[in-house]
Formats: sequence, C-alpha cells, structure tokens
Amino acid sequence: MTGLVRKATLLSGALLLVAGVAAAGVPSAANSTLPAGIQYVGTQGGVVDAKGQAIVTVRDAGNNPVINSTVELLFGTCASAPSSDLNLDDIQPFPGNAVNCAGNVIVAVTNASGQATFRIVGGGSALPGNNPGITTACCTVRADGQVLGTLRVGAYDLNTSGGVNAADQSLFLGTLFASPAGYRCRADYNGDGLCNSADLSKILSVQFGAGSGVSAVAPFCF
Repeated sequence: MTGLVRKATLLSGALLLVAGVAAAGVPSAANSTLPAGIQYVGTQGGVVDAKGQAIVTVRDAGNNPVINSTVELLFGTCASAPSSDLNLDDIQPFPGNAVNCAGNVIVAVTNASGQATFRIVGGGSALPGNNPGITTACCTVRADGQVLGTLRVGAYDLNTSGGVNAADQSLFLGTLFASPAGYRCRADYNGDGLCNSADLSKILSVQFGAGSGVSAVAPFCF
C-alpha cells in the first residue's frame, strides 16, 4: 500500500509539473496590467506625442513577464460602431508599432519586462453640440491570442484638424457640460467612464505641451 501511495504522489507531482510547464509563458488576463484607456494623440516634428503613451504589461499564470509576446490592440468594434467618431491614422510612426488597417489593429511586441508600448496617432470627429459618439469600451487587448480586456478610446484632437488647440478645448467643454447624459469616450482621457475636471486637466496638458501640434492625416483606417 505504501508503494502505491508513493507512486500516486509521484504521478500527481509529475502532472502538476507538466501543467506548470504548459502554462508558463501563456498570457494571463488576471495577472497582466492594462493602461487606463487608450488616447489618440498627434505629432510634432514627426515624433508621436509622449502624452499618449500606453503600456500593456503581459504576465503569465505564475506572474512572470511574458517576453516577446505579440500584443494587439483591436479597434474593430470602434470602427463598426453605429456612432463611430474616431479616426485611426493609417500611418503609425512610433517605433515598434505596426498598423494593419484591414484588420483595424495595431501590434507591438513585449520587451524583457513583458511590456509592450504604444503611442497611437489619431483623432476624433466631434462637432459643436456634442454629437453622438461611442460610449463603451471598444478596443480589445489581446496577447498571443489571449484576450486581456477591453479599453475605452479617447482622442485629444477632437476634430482631427490643426493639432490639439483651443477648438478641441471648446469641443471638450461641450461634452463636459453635457455629462453624464452626454458622455462620450472620445473625451474620457483617463478611461474611467466619466468626463470631468480630471479629463480637462489632461487635454490642457496636451494642448499646452506642444507635442500634438500636427493632426493625423487622411486616409484613415476608419
């Protein structure tokens, strides 16, 4: 009987070891970290505004960073939304970001810390009066085929014209004072589902930060 118990224990340990090896390096939604939304920015001198930087950290079930993981930001739901009000540029100049307009996806690969960094050029289609727009998280984040979560998408350049300037501030205020009933993701810059003074602070930071003086240029992915 003792021998049978010992064999069963060894078999159980072996199965656990195999399961652990199989799970190693597989992205875990529970352990990975997503940014507080995705915010489209502009450029200045060909450089994508750092204020739009978003980092996805991929970890496995053992909380280890997953190196060389392919991280995708899938904007298909944003593109197909009945009230789509976002413009994703078909050229993404930030090093390490590859765009596939056919699939409405931007891809980056994780580094030795399991981090994939994104800075996305794009804008919005806001009009005076707070026209309809997307109100739910429409960007799906996926790593090596594993869904990590969804994110709200905002755009500092609300009219995709002339860079981020006073016109965008005015459009933002139209949404701010229409909230909560007039909430639009395009003006939610911290991804918390609200449009308030925290978002005003962020758009002013971009407006006066001189990093988004040039708008995204058509043609757009969507």
